[in-house]
Amino acid sequence: MAIEIAISLPQFGDDYDGLKMRAFVEEVERLHAALTADIDDAGSPGPVYTITNVTPDRAYDADTVLIPELADVVGTLISDLQNKNIIG
Repeated sequence: MAIEIAISLPQFGDDYDGLKMRAFVEEVERLHAALTADIDDAGSPGPVYTITNVTPDRAYDADTVLIPELADVVGTLISDLQNKNIIG
């Protein structure tokens, strides 16, 4: 199951625009709801990710990264999201 989240933010100028601000707030609320939803439509908890053999890594060089290093970064990201109760 893949989750795709698109963000559409209004372009702000120098002057306050209440309609654009309302659109911005609604978009942030929609994004928050999507990121914090942990129950599917059937009322079951979402998937739980189990990753083993991860060395914490939060940085990589996009020009020279190797698959094991990228796997550590992804594993670290998933662990961080689990620790914040964003995903299972």
